[in-house]
Amino acid sequence: MEARALLEHALQQVVLALGDPAPRVHERLLQRHPHLRELWVNDARGAVHGEMFLRALDAVLDHCAGAAYPRNWLDTERINHAQLGVPADAFDSYYEVMAEVFAQSLGAQWTTAVQATWEQAVASLKEPV
Repeated sequence: MEARALLEHALQQVVLALGDPAPRVHERLLQRHPHLRELWVNDARGAVHGEMFLRALDAVLDHCAGAAYPRNWLDTERINHAQLGVPADAFDSYYEVMAEVFAQSLGAQWTTAVQATWEQAVASLKEPV
């Protein structure tokens, strides 16, 4: 199974298990980086985080499909977030946090093949253009 199809299937299972995973990813991110909480005071409904989650997910899936934009987009967002006061380690941990939530929600269904595909896609996505 190609990378995008494998990840899409796993993510469909995540949605079946959790519903919208974005709030859990957001909370896990803030547990890991509590100093970021102040940046979210105006997002009481979670709309900004939901958008961030979807764009990050689309970037991985589109990158797996060979799209050219995701690496440039990620580089741009890294700069934008740095200007907001988000340290590079916190920004770069977002995809790890996503995978942790996905793996926890699926247990054994988040297979080593899925994890390896996710890690490879994210590593490739983060490579400088």
